[in-house]
Parts: sequence; structure tokens; C-alpha cells
Amino acid sequence: MGKLAKCIDLVAAIFLMFLFPAVFIHVKMRDRLFEACVARVQEYGEMMQKQGYMSMDAAGHLLGENKSLEAGIFSAVRITLIQEQGGEDRPLTFRAAAEGSCDYLGTDVYPFSCGDGLLFTIQMPEDGFERAYYYFCGIVPGREYTCYFAVRDGLKERLLAREWEEGNITLE
Repeated sequence: MGKLAKCIDLVAAIFLMFLFPAVFIHVKMRDRLFEACVARVQEYGEMMQKQGYMSMDAAGHLLGENKSLEAGIFSAVRITLIQEQGGEDRPLTFRAAAEGSCDYLGTDVYPFSCGDGLLFTIQMPEDGFERAYYYFCGIVPGREYTCYFAVRDGLKERLLAREWEEGNITLE
């Protein structure tokens, strides 16, 4: 019985020797993935802030339309976008963006107004490896990040100004 116990101990030691570093690496990779998602959302937010619109391709990535394996880094996170317009907050979904989209320079875009606020909340839920890794701590540290952008030059006003100049809009 002593040789069997030593054999089981040896197998368990070898298994644990490879398991813990692998789980540690997995957790650190997910941390870096979350940081990359935050950086990419900040880039998109700054671009929307300056341009005054969001392309429907970006909306597909950000708002969860492209959740396949080919979707890239956003497939691991949940992104919530709340549009603040005239004192009202409303969640912006891909469906709502598609309904309010227009054609601008040959691309489908969702236009924003001047002063609209864009509140992004990025969350990455834990997976099984992380729950096992943090099991002894009792609490799995959550990954959540929030950022806010105010639209400087809204596309809606520019489109209305262009229609006004072309004479398509008259005051009545």
C-alpha cells in the first residue's frame, strides 16, 4: 500500500505543478484582455466624441451584435452604452442604433447631437478557472470599468445645416 500512495502523491504533485501556473497565466491573460478592451472602448469613445457619430460597424462590435469567435477582443466582455440626451438617459442597443441610422459619406452611421453624453460600462464576467483560482479568497474580484464622453460636434446638427442650405427644410 505504501508504493501506491507514493505513486498517487507523485501524480498529484506533477498535476498540481502544472495546473496552478496554467491557471495563473490564464487569469493574467484575462486581465490583459480586459485592459485591451478598455483601451479600445476609450479609442472608440474619443472618436465618437470628436466625429459626432458612430459607424454601424463599430456599433456591431461594441453593442454585441458580433459575438462570434471572430468578433475579436469584445467577445469576452459585456459593453453597455447609455446615451444621455437632453437630460434623459436611455440605453443604446444595436437595434435602436440601426433604426436611427442614416447614410453619411457612403457609410451607415448613428448620428449624435451636440452635447450628448455617452456612458460606457464594460464588464468581464469571471469564468470557471478564475472562480477556482480565487476560491480560497471567497470573492472573485470583478472587472468593471466606466467611462463617459460628451459629444462636441454632433452630426445631427451638421446634417440639418446641410439640408437647410440645400433648401430641403423650411421654417413654418
